[in-house]
Amino acid sequence: GATTLAADPAAIYFPNATVSLQKINNRTNAVVQTIPMAKVDGATEGYPRMAGVFATTPNYIYKTTEVLDTATYGVTVNNDRKRTALYRYGIKIYNDDSKKTYTAETRLINYFLLDLPAANTVQQWIPVAQNPKLRVFKLNAPESAAVFDIDLHFEYTERQGSGSFQPKQFIWKLARNLRAVDENGTNVLTYKVDPVELFNVLNANLSKVVDPTQLVRCGTSLKYRAYVYAAGSDYASYTQFTNELSGVSSSDVIPQYSNIKDGRGFMSSRCLYQSDAFVFGKETVDSIALSYRTSKLNFTTWNSSVCN
Repeated sequence: GATTLAADPAAIYFPNATVSLQKINNRTNAVVQTIPMAKVDGATEGYPRMAGVFATTPNYIYKTTEVLDTATYGVTVNNDRKRTALYRYGIKIYNDDSKKTYTAETRLINYFLLDLPAANTVQQWIPVAQNPKLRVFKLNAPESAAVFDIDLHFEYTERQGSGSFQPKQFIWKLARNLRAVDENGTNVLTYKVDPVELFNVLNANLSKVVDPTQLVRCGTSLKYRAYVYAAGSDYASYTQFTNELSGVSSSDVIPQYSNIKDGRGFMSSRCLYQSDAFVFGKETVDSIALSYRTSKLNFTTWNSSVCN
């Protein structure tokens, strides 16, 4: 049956295929470069296949180390000049056995930066019962980016007993499937979060300290880095299509979305922005150390000499 076939690597991979990327000029639609892709085992490249119905070993993928071109050019839109991608990329898969060709195209996502929080700014996340001062994450979205995820990677140090302080970390999956909105002709992504959520997340990820003499966490060491993942319109269409056609009210037919010509699957692009570390100010450090919400986590106050 289908489950048996899925567990057989010989049944889920083309034994003989030629795969390449094609660099396509958006103004002329001409292919200006063909980039061969090498067949490798994803497990040895740091991309193991998750356990499931499909065979996990080997996990064949195709890769290239070619630097892709994100050049742009000027166009006129509503009497205004704007920059748009000069190239898009297509994938071409030729099955040497069946003599069939499968193709798809996508636009690259240009690198982007966070506007808020501003770089090198001290962070103050103070819970306020009334009229909370929301923390804002904001960026100007790249033209070809359609959906975003935001993760906050937290770092801190802790000491057990009389030992030395050791680095620790955890990830706050802050937001998923965000979409930018038009603000005066510019696509802008804005996400706001109540500061009290920081205290909730600390409680959810760190254990309460039973004996303060046996475990202490350094309050001034707490910091985070923002990771913003952007994906193209085809990925956004895939997730929207799947969500709309699944659920309690859906039929038992598994929905399928594809942008592969004469095949099944989808091609899209993505980009990752990683910020420098944001540190917390005195008010926030002291609030984490002393607040009824997080005092049992045993973080030190701003002026504590324990971390020295």
